[in-house]
Amino acid sequence: MSNTSPRPAFGSAVYYRDPFAALDWLEKAFGFTRQQFYGDRVYVACDPEGHVWSFGETVREVTREEAQVASGLKIDGWI
Repeated sequence: MSNTSPRPAFGSAVYYRDPFAALDWLEKAFGFTRQQFYGDRVYVACDPEGHVWSFGETVREVTREEAQVASGLKIDGWI
């Protein structure tokens, strides 16, 4: 029987005893970053219906100059 659904036919999940150690490993192994150069921690997920959800929190206030140095970009319009 063929799968005609646009949704994946298989999904997976991983549970960690120490999620912070897992995040440390992911950062080292794949270059993931927990915090963005502009001071926020961001998570984006796609639900089963295909809606994209974005969650974030500010973990530290960053000046435009700090963000430019951290990103290597020239930033205009910083509030």
